[in-house]
Amino acid sequence: MDSGVQVYLAHSSVWKDAYSVGMYDGWPFWKPTPALLCSGTLGPEWHFFYDLQDVRKRSQAVQR
Repeated sequence: MDSGVQVYLAHSSVWKDAYSVGMYDGWPFWKPTPALLCSGTLGPEWHFFYDLQDVRKRSQAVQR
């Protein structure tokens, strides 16, 4: 799945590929909370909207 969008997260110093936007209901909230499914070191991982710092289209991204 490729959305063509990359996000910059507050706790991370790298741009990550965004796979999906949805509601995550796991730890620590245990209730539906807006979240982004992003690429991670060990596979896809959920990040909450409060971590979001910036968004850009892949066409603007520097190729790795």
